[in-house]
Amino acid sequence: MNHAFSLVPVLLAELAEAPKQESLLSLVLSAGIFVQLILFGLLAMSVLTWAIIFFKRKILREAEEHSESFARSFEDRTALSDLYEAAQREQGLSAAAAVLCAGYEEAKRENGTKGNLEGRSRRVERALKSAVDEEIARLERRLPFLATTGSTAPFIGLFGTVWGIMRSFRDIGQLHSADLSVVAPGIAEALIATAVGLFAAIPAVMAYNTFLNRIRSFRRALESFADAALSRIEREWPS
Repeated sequence: MNHAFSLVPVLLAELAEAPKQESLLSLVLSAGIFVQLILFGLLAMSVLTWAIIFFKRKILREAEEHSESFARSFEDRTALSDLYEAAQREQGLSAAAAVLCAGYEEAKRENGTKGNLEGRSRRVERALKSAVDEEIARLERRLPFLATTGSTAPFIGLFGTVWGIMRSFRDIGQLHSADLSVVAPGIAEALIATAVGLFAAIPAVMAYNTFLNRIRSFRRALESFADAALSRIEREWPS
């Protein structure tokens, strides 16, 4: 027991010297080809994740700002025909404008059809809801990649971890030694794979949950706008 405890300072001293001997890059380059493939795959997933995060953050901010601006114009009691003209100019930027365009255009088409006002209103309502769904689907693009990265990256990293530990046991068997210099390369591979897997997964999970909550809130606001647009169209049915 005393002999085992006497080895602890020696092991700590060797670990303290390890960073001076090998950099993180050299450890990755000296890893086995299989672990390198895992690490580069996880790194690619991480890069794509951050690209999606910055892109989606920009898209959501613009969608919220433009839709809020158009909704304020809608509440200013401007004539419906004037609002439609403004919506045509902004529908590429504002989800609310795109929803109004869909409802207004469906109402204009319904003027040439037979049927009572209630039936025509239901068809306009379906057009408005369909437009809401299309806008939300546009905002949800690429979110599945974040969910996939968040759920699979830790397990991919764990696979690399297991492979690194297996390498350490193989080296112990081949060299008949459990010295730190023998097991260190495999353990280093294992820990790096675990760290890179978590590095890819944690931002992806946090971003996915954040964006999903924002999109759900945006959907509620857009559905509320669609209800207001339907009421306005029913009062000022376009000819």
